Amino acid sequence: MADFDNVLVSDGQLDFVTPPRTAGDVLQTPTSADEEESTFTSGEHKVVTLVNNHNYKIFDDAGNLEIRNKTEGFGIHIGKNGDIFLLSGSAPNGQLGGRVCINAQKGQIVKSGPIITECSSDPQNQVQGEGSTTTSGAGKNEIARSDVNYGNWWTETHGELRLKATNIVIDATDTLTLMGGTVNIQAGPNGGGDMQITAGNLTETIATRQGKYSSSVTTEGAAETTDIKIDPRASVNFVTSGHMNVKALGDFKLNALGVGNVSLGGNVAPIGGVPLVKNRTAGLAIGVKIGNLALSTKAGGVAISAAALFDKVTPGAVSLKGKPIFLN
Repeated sequence: MADFDNVLVSDGQLDFVTPPRTAGDVLQTPTSADEEESTFTSGEHKVVTLVNNHNYKIFDDAGNLEIRNKTEGFGIHIGKNGDIFLLSGSAPNGQLGGRVCINAQKGQIVKSGPIITECSSDPQNQVQGEGSTTTSGAGKNEIARSDVNYGNWWTETHGELRLKATNIVIDATDTLTLMGGTVNIQAGPNGGGDMQITAGNLTETIATRQGKYSSSVTTEGAAETTDIKIDPRASVNFVTSGHMNVKALGDFKLNALGVGNVSLGGNVAPIGGVPLVKNRTAGLAIGVKIGNLALSTKAGGVAISAAALFDKVTPGAVSLKGKPIFLN
């Protein structure tokens, strides 16, 4: 960032004067209240004083026009190479000053090359008094820049637009819209941060949705979950190398117009080291604590076959136990 107080003043041909001068040089206070025009020449460097009173001096410094306060050095520098500097500084005797104020009743039209802006916040009120003049001592928790626009604000950048801050808050009273050919949202430098979404309703319109979860997925507090797929080509696939656990305080109902097939490997050794089912003597166990267990078919029969049973049953036999058994 340019330090205007230490910017070297050139002669207009990219050659700096000797000895070097800066835009923040403080001029020497004259011995009398008003002085007449004077000329100072040192080699090819020529200084012509146009106006010289007790407070201000206007002079031509080798083709550069200077209008300066003689005590603090603030003023205007018009270089013969086309540079114009507005130099503000501290007011004498601790008065409020050092600001550049523009009041344009009909607006501003600015067309320029690259613009570099550096703003330092002031621990004092921005309009009531002097504060820190250094970046290290500036009030970093105070406002460094504030814009108020009564109307629309359009910005168009033919390149990359980057916002970088400790905290960024976008507050839209009505609607916040993010549009892009590709929209990437990343939390943390490597995607390991936290992202929170708080909303009354969340609506998604997506052609294809893919998710990769390296840890866990938890949904809590949902009153009802409904998954509707009208297209007959739609399907629901659940593939896992771990366990599957379904618990419900209410009823469990499964309907399908097609056929059903439940195939269990019956592996006695638990998968993954920690078993979900503790009693592993049966490959498939169906139990009802209260009520009946009914197996029925409206068209067709029921076939049960076994190679071996649990309690001292002859291999290949079927054991049916119960008080009433009806076999037709």
